[in-house]
Amino acid sequence: MAAVAAVVISVLCSACTAMQPMVWLSGNQQALSQKDRGMPVTKIERVRGTNDIMPEEYQLYADMRATLMQGFQAAGYRPIDVPLIEYTDLHLRKSGEAIVSRLYDFTHQNQRLCLRPEMTASITRAYVDQLQTAALPLRLCYAGPVFQYATPQEGSYRQFTQVGVELLGATGSLADSEMMALAAQGVERLGLTQYHLTIGHIGILAEFLRNLELDSRLQSFLLSHIDVLREAGREQVLQQLETFYAFTSRPTEAVASDLDEEDLPTEAISNLVDLLASSDKRLARSAILNFLRGSHIQIGGARDPEEIIERLLLKMKRTDQLARVHQALDFMAELGACHGPPVAVVQELARLLAAHGVPDTALQQVQATIEALSWYGIDPERMIFDAGMSRGIQYYTGVIFELYDAQGDTQRPICGGGRYDDLVALMGARQAVPAIGFAYGLEHIRRALGEPHAATARRADVLVIPSDAAGNRAAIQVAERLRQAGLRAEMDVSGGSIEQGWHYASQGQIPCVVRVDASDSAVTHVYLRMLATGAEQPMTLDEAIEAVTRMR
Repeated sequence: MAAVAAVVISVLCSACTAMQPMVWLSGNQQALSQKDRGMPVTKIERVRGTNDIMPEEYQLYADMRATLMQGFQAAGYRPIDVPLIEYTDLHLRKSGEAIVSRLYDFTHQNQRLCLRPEMTASITRAYVDQLQTAALPLRLCYAGPVFQYATPQEGSYRQFTQVGVELLGATGSLADSEMMALAAQGVERLGLTQYHLTIGHIGILAEFLRNLELDSRLQSFLLSHIDVLREAGREQVLQQLETFYAFTSRPTEAVASDLDEEDLPTEAISNLVDLLASSDKRLARSAILNFLRGSHIQIGGARDPEEIIERLLLKMKRTDQLARVHQALDFMAELGACHGPPVAVVQELARLLAAHGVPDTALQQVQATIEALSWYGIDPERMIFDAGMSRGIQYYTGVIFELYDAQGDTQRPICGGGRYDDLVALMGARQAVPAIGFAYGLEHIRRALGEPHAATARRADVLVIPSDAAGNRAAIQVAERLRQAGLRAEMDVSGGSIEQGWHYASQGQIPCVVRVDASDSAVTHVYLRMLATGAEQPMTLDEAIEAVTRMR
């Protein structure tokens, strides 16, 4: 019966299709069709975390980009552009799996792709692809949109604009100070003079962790979580460590959690942990066997005794690493307290490093960079040395820095960057290439600048109005002359009255109106009206050009 019903429905549908041809409608046509039938039309919103840039704002952003890029180019940096879309593996190689949650990541025709979340990885890829034969150091600058999936907050978006530079093939304090000076000079050119520069060096903590002989994954974890320690506390770091690496803060449980009671008694495990905390693997294996024989403890269960001992040794190694993690956290807490004016922090940090037997190589690098910054005229009062700074980015290898808007009580980040000497080789370069770079968040700068100057937001310098329809051709010629003189000239194409044209100019904050009289398509008279006074004066076109230019 069900089969019969299906056939009947199929026939009816075919008949309906035959009587009413199928028509594909565009989105607009569908909306109109819905409206004609009295159905509600749903407005399509913009994607959350993105912005529409209106004409006045667009010009301001364009001016900011141009000013920053001109400053970079004046220092020898050449513009480069890279694709909006990249293979996801590019960013996984650079930042690890942790970045996946922040990517616009998708699969198309069996290829895993993403929208670029930042520019550095793409530029290093482009270097490896096409620029490895270029003379070093190589200076590159860029401006463009990037995309990061995160909860939108005030002043923070999922699509935003990065403007920045990369310096490949140079190392040392001169290269590092050039980066920071460019960052500071850029915002000064835009009129943002209330800022401070925070400087750190990830190598200080990295050297301490290497001396502890921590597992490389643990080193990476701790380097990227120093800010978490400072802001959320030690327990939060340990909780995340346990989540990511199956560590526990209880040593005996770290060893026993994966061994059944039937394999080995818990009391025996506890005694072994105390006995073998500092033994190497060969001695530990021998000690375990001797301990078990001497204690008359039988290894039972279904597992092979060798397997149980290997698992026990692995767990004990993890316990040993956990003890070193706690040492690292102690040092990180002390490091995070070294924050303030460079001179004071240098002295405090020198004592801390000496107490822990850590070489002061990174400290000397920071001192040399700060001294070189003074040669650029950067006021030392604007500088803060933060030894506990990490920026939460794992690929940094040396000096790091951030620029903050220091207006009012809120400190807003404007740009950030640092040294990443290992990244170019990681991307497949024939040899290691030292590198450093930084990027502004253009939206952050825009927010710091506040309301734009009226002249910046102005849509045009002058409106050209024909006195009547007979003067249209002549008015177009006048408008073209004004544009050739470098002025922004709008042509009144509405066909309305002169009074309507004046009203339009007033609404659009266009300060000058040129009215054109014509005879036989030739200009006979030009009248210039300044909206500030309302007065209209006859003059030659050259005089009008000069007057409008003075008003800009």
